[in-house]
Amino acid sequence: MAARRDATATALTVAALEALRAGPRIAGSDTTARDAVVYVRRWTATPGRGHPDTLGATVTWPGHDIDVTSEVAP
Repeated sequence: MAARRDATATALTVAALEALRAGPRIAGSDTTARDAVVYVRRWTATPGRGHPDTLGATVTWPGHDIDVTSEVAP
């Protein structure tokens, strides 16, 4: 069961980063429930000002979280 929750959180995190890459690059959050577990997802985008933009996504669920950052050309 823990592996399924980790996989779900990872998929939600990657989906948030892919959406930021596609644009628009604005911060936000949402909540979803899967298999009776509530996941809270937050994402950010920081302009690089001549350098790559920094994208971040965090997914939390009871007792756990996953945080991923990435860079992308402006």
